[in-house]
Amino acid sequence: ERIYRELGLTPDAVVARVTVGTGSPLDALAPLAAASVAVVAARRTGSSLAAIAAGMPVLWALTWAAGR
Repeated sequence: ERIYRELGLTPDAVVARVTVGTGSPLDALAPLAAASVAVVAARRTGSSLAAIAAGMPVLWALTWAAGR
């Protein structure tokens, strides 16, 4: 038990970490979808700015939808 306390793994800390770590599947989907859109845009146009312009709105929209 002492070793767990030294590592910061008290029961309260473990519950807090699990609670923070759980979210909706949309939380994980948002960055993956945004990166996918950005890669497609970069390959089609050859421009990193196009990747940002295409990927960021997808990230914002899905992050907003996950928070609702």
